[in-house]
This record gives sequence, structure tokens and C-alpha cells, in this order.
Amino acid sequence: MTHKQRAICALTGGTPDYVPTMELVFHITQEVFGRDWYWPPQLEAAAGAERERMLRHNAALYVEIAERYDYSIIMMNKAAGAPDLAALVRYIRELAGDQYLLMAHGDATYGIPNGEHLLDFTYWIYDHPDEAHEQAARQVDEALERGRYLLDEGLDGFILCADYCFNQGPFLPP
Repeated sequence: MTHKQRAICALTGGTPDYVPTMELVFHITQEVFGRDWYWPPQLEAAAGAERERMLRHNAALYVEIAERYDYSIIMMNKAAGAPDLAALVRYIRELAGDQYLLMAHGDATYGIPNGEHLLDFTYWIYDHPDEAHEQAARQVDEALERGRYLLDEGLDGFILCADYCFNQGPFLPP
């Protein structure tokens, strides 16, 4: 099985030859590989050939991480928008073919806000439920449009990473 086949087998309830692995975010590239990611703010500040060089750098780093740690899934999160993600898909496929399941963040729902915005968000959603619902609907529509674009560009799927619950129960009641 290829890494991609292994991941799909496991995700669809099959029994792969061994357990597929992945990492949501790999933070220690400097320590392991001697170089770091280009992060979205750096990518946003670049254009043309420089931006392409930076994206190719990130693509190569994703492949090196997957090879070294025997990952089956590459979770791409070092991009500044959907066009960058589409470019990463192309560059990773150039380097590794169809070996890995390529995924990106795709959640459009409200997760638990960070501590800095927790009270503001809680008051807002309670005081303005119609506005909150309209915003949530817009976020879903935008995510669906982005998702269709990325799937058409060769992305394999999405990982939904929003946290909804504390250990004691959901942040927002159903």
C-alpha cells in the first residue's frame, strides 16, 4: 500500500497493512532539518518568483518530514490562502507523486475562542444570535467554495480541527 492508500483504508473503516500516521503541525523543523517554514505573514509579503520559491521550500519540507517520520498524511497549514494551498499541492505532487494523502484545514464553524477573546465572543453570540447565525452561514458558504476550489486543484480532503468542548461538556449548548 502507498501511504495515501493506507490512510484512505483506515479512514474508510478498512484494515491497512499498518497504522497510518500524521502530524497536525510540525514545529521543530529548525532542530531536525536545520531550516524553518515560511509562515503566512512571510508569504503574504512576497510575490512572484520569491513567493514561489518560498512555497516550494515549504513543499520540500513537508515531503522531508513525511519521509523521515513515515507519515501517510501531510496536513498543509503553511500557506496564505487557497491559491497558496493549491500551489503546495502541485509542488508536493511534483516531489512525491501521489504517495501521500494531502489535507488542509477546512472547518468553518465556531470553535472555542482563545482566552483573549473568550468573553467578547460569549457576550456577542448571546447578545446577537441572529448576527452570529448569519456569520456562521457565511463562513460555511465560504468554506464550501474554498473546498470545491481546492479539491479541483488536487487536494485530497480536509481536517476539521475546531475544539467544541471542554472536558466537562460543550462550550455552546446544542
